[in-house]
Amino acid sequence: MVTASEVMIDVAATINEAGVPIRIRYFSGSVVVTDYDNVNLLQSGADVYTSGLKQPINNRDLFTSTKEFNFEQGKLRSDDSKIYILGNINMNQTLKIGIGSPSTDQYAIIDGGLKTWNIHGTDVYHKAFIRRLTTGSLANEQ
Repeated sequence: MVTASEVMIDVAATINEAGVPIRIRYFSGSVVVTDYDNVNLLQSGADVYTSGLKQPINNRDLFTSTKEFNFEQGKLRSDDSKIYILGNINMNQTLKIGIGSPSTDQYAIIDGGLKTWNIHGTDVYHKAFIRRLTTGSLANEQ
């Protein structure tokens, strides 16, 4: 029987061989009471540097009718991408993904676009649909 650690080793080898350097920057929100209640995103903790396998969206991603998350629902655009990242990386908070070293393009996970595959409770890898941040920043990033 294949174990989660064996699969993780194979996935890590694939991502490291075919992937690109990425930087993950985490943010926490704080409510600042003004005339409008704004949520300001502040960097939270140190950046995490790892590898990720970034690919363009393909027709299968866009039009597969069995997926809840697809192009026809307006959630994906043809210029979006997907990225595969090792399962031991925390992806369940507000974050920004920088691609390359140094990071030249910044991406955010599309709302609802994160899927984590696990084996017997161990996260093996994440697949995230990501969109390039045209300004390089998240909304309300400080």
